[in-house]
Amino acid sequence: MTLSRGRVSIIALAVTAIVGLTACSTPAASGPRADGGGNGTLGSGGATTSAPANGGDAGSNGGSGGGGTGGSTGGTGGGGGGANANCTLDHLKVTGTPSTGAGGHSSKVLVFTNTGPGVCRLFGYPGVAALDAGGNQIAQATRTLNGYMGGIPSGKTAEAAFLSVGESAAAVVEALNFNASDGSACTAYAGILVTPPNETHSIKLGWDGGCSALQIHPVVLGTTGQG
Repeated sequence: MTLSRGRVSIIALAVTAIVGLTACSTPAASGPRADGGGNGTLGSGGATTSAPANGGDAGSNGGSGGGGTGGSTGGTGGGGGGANANCTLDHLKVTGTPSTGAGGHSSKVLVFTNTGPGVCRLFGYPGVAALDAGGNQIAQATRTLNGYMGGIPSGKTAEAAFLSVGESAAAVVEALNFNASDGSACTAYAGILVTPPNETHSIKLGWDGGCSALQIHPVVLGTTGQG
């Protein structure tokens, strides 16, 4: 059958329209969705965690490693560079009060005094490690808000201490005078290695009395370590 030129044109236009409609109805391939990452949450200031030798904020969950070199009395970092600058060991005098005892516990107050050129900040837990007679670390202090010998009362939270030159903040470190596991006698720690909060350099201090279940509480403005 012979088609006229007009009919051929009409058929061609119809085929083109059908192809175009089919292409438009085909869904586009969807790519993978990029999910955004969420912000991590800080732990509770009252959480009980093992404190590494390097200090940390009150919300810090401790962690492994870290710690200043035994016997180090200072680092090379700066400090005291403004109200928001963390206090560093270069600009801190760290002392320990004579040990006191009660109810089978011994404690010492760690006092951090700003000797720098300006205001600096201390917040959270010092790092504390127990030492044997050879200067080796044999135990890490557990971070607790308070203990038998004091600290920050339950229901309160740790607050940052902004220290002007000559001002101090303090923290209580305590231990049992017997083995926590069975109540037997044990040998007192020969000393402790102390690292200010948010620092990595440490200093050795003397210790006597306690020998087990070492704990450290957060720093508090003043020289008592009591919140």
